Amino acid sequence: MSSSDDDFDSQLQSYMKARGWKEYCAMKELNSTFDYNGWRVWNSTLKMVIFFFGSEVVINKEKPKEPVETSSEEEKAEFTTWEWKNDLVLNIMKTKLCSGIYSSLESKTKYSGNAKQMMDALEQMAVEREKMFAHITLGDTDGSPEGEGSGNRDIAEVDGDEGENRSEQQGGDVEKKRNKVRCFSCGKKGHIAKNCQLAST
Repeated sequence: MSSSDDDFDSQLQSYMKARGWKEYCAMKELNSTFDYNGWRVWNSTLKMVIFFFGSEVVINKEKPKEPVETSSEEEKAEFTTWEWKNDLVLNIMKTKLCSGIYSSLESKTKYSGNAKQMMDALEQMAVEREKMFAHITLGDTDGSPEGEGSGNRDIAEVDGDEGENRSEQQGGDVEKKRNKVRCFSCGKKGHIAKNCQLAST
């Protein structure tokens, strides 16, 4: 390989790292209220960041076998490379997850030291959340992911119905209280003196 090729590779790597750092800084944290669509956006951004850092192998392939004495130099180098790339991806993921989500992961996932396992666990969490949203969808129980914000809209509709029920209940309470009021003019219940028809005649 010529010196010009070496220079190009060096410049390309520098550009990729700089671009990866820029995308990482702009990447939003996955918060505790995320839904399936929020997960997809976060996941695609994470993969782009990982790509620019040249570490996508750790989430696309399983962890290579740990080398032994009889392993070849190539196998040892592959495992060593995987380890530091995996650590990089894990650190990126941890800094872009809110503490609530990270703490909700199972211990075997959090302490596995495997970025792919954590990625798979987060995706499973996103799927389960989407199913939860689907269960409260009015008239929809198939549990399939729908358009962005569908779960939130359904929750808002349920909240709206509950609000109407509360208003009706409050209206009924007011009516009950009104029926207990006694008029000082005619002595009957249900109205006050200034609204009394007998007093105005």
